[in-house]
Amino acid sequence: MSARPKLSIIIPVYNEIATLDQIIDRVLKVDLSQSGFEIDREVILVDDCSRDGSAAKLRQMQAHPDGRPLKFAFHEVNRGKGAAIRTGLELAEGDLTIIQDADLEYSPEEFPTLIRPILAGQADVVYGSRFTGNRRVFMFWHHVGNKMLTFITNLLYNTNLSDMETCYKVFRTRHFKSFDRQSNRFNIEPEITAKVFRSHLRVHEVPISYAGRSFEEGKKITWRDGFSALWTLLRYRFWVNHVGEETLRRIAKLQRFNKWIYDTILPHLGMRVLEAGCGTGTFTEFLRGRDRVFAVEPEAGYVERLTQKYESDPQVTVEQATLPHLDVERLRAERLDTVVCLNVLEHVKEDAETLRVFHDLLVSGGRAIIYVPAHPFLYCGLDRSLEHHRRYTKAGLTALMREAGFEVLEARHQNVAGAFGWFFNGKVLPRRVLPKKQMGLYESLVPVFRGFERLLGNRPPFGLSLFVVGRKPESREP
Repeated sequence: MSARPKLSIIIPVYNEIATLDQIIDRVLKVDLSQSGFEIDREVILVDDCSRDGSAAKLRQMQAHPDGRPLKFAFHEVNRGKGAAIRTGLELAEGDLTIIQDADLEYSPEEFPTLIRPILAGQADVVYGSRFTGNRRVFMFWHHVGNKMLTFITNLLYNTNLSDMETCYKVFRTRHFKSFDRQSNRFNIEPEITAKVFRSHLRVHEVPISYAGRSFEEGKKITWRDGFSALWTLLRYRFWVNHVGEETLRRIAKLQRFNKWIYDTILPHLGMRVLEAGCGTGTFTEFLRGRDRVFAVEPEAGYVERLTQKYESDPQVTVEQATLPHLDVERLRAERLDTVVCLNVLEHVKEDAETLRVFHDLLVSGGRAIIYVPAHPFLYCGLDRSLEHHRRYTKAGLTALMREAGFEVLEARHQNVAGAFGWFFNGKVLPRRVLPKKQMGLYESLVPVFRGFERLLGNRPPFGLSLFVVGRKPESREP
């Protein structure tokens, strides 16, 4: 976080002309320094196709901002609160983000209390609990519904929240942006909660005041939204694709298999390494002990856990970043001689641009070690579940490496047995995840598979994976 952090305040607006001026005025006037920290702010107003004049009022403000830190976005059709939050988050540039409803149910004067735990380094997410602070007495069945949904949340995600449905949630912006937010309506609240706890982020609750509205006063949420919230909690706990997370956990346990990959890349490793896409840290641990290991990963939860794991090791730095959007100038200053990208490039839409970034940040003579799924004909439901955009041919990947400026030193297939297993599970059955027992059996047979490929000179004609090493020519040093 920068020396002078910034708070992004996203305000979804739908038919709130009666309270719009007042809520904006209060958000701008609240004294954020009461948090104990000096912090700037920006206010992002997203109109969700209001029909009461709210949009016209916002456009007038946009034309005459009067020096206020305001940003605006307008939906041409009504898309829902969740969609408005997604739009606002695209504009957010702050270190922290809070959602502020445009009505007067939640008090912006609570901001200092809400942001303090994050600024103090105690939390990644803060929930404002309406049930532990001063509040207006509100509708019985809404109270019962909130309590039931919170109880179910705690049961499903093994936590102890007192108010899951609160609209006052504050996030480190980088964590919030890392979530793939899908909900368009009020079920954005349980979706966010599910993803917060699946990411193992540090969550604090603080008491807030609450002035709940009646339906006559403009309250929009209904019993139908309660059932939608329940379905969302169950869906993200049991049915939504968490295959990638589960697969990473299973692969981390395959010690012989991971050692095979590490032994494959070891002859090309330098002493100052960028690990692009470190996941749960399986290979970060192999790389530990070199002069410098700089590991980047888009998933906030993994970054948090690895940062804590390596906080006492000055040679290892773990940061959140999404390929290909790396700070090239900063990484050049690290004098990195190796980029390691293992089973990551297939997840990146801009793979060619990513390889160019790798080339640009390496020292002259540095190497990029790329390990990816091979053979497009093997692409199946297993790949889709793992969010693979593609599988590679040897000719295709080596061409991309050369276009990025690398000399290709080595390109070969690996893991013949794995290719047969992938075809059977993904094409014949077809499955979305590899069975745990089957992976255990494979692990026990890795020495046999390695021995077989050694008989082939470690150059089998095909395999589940493709291993390519590129070298940055000496003449390309900037």
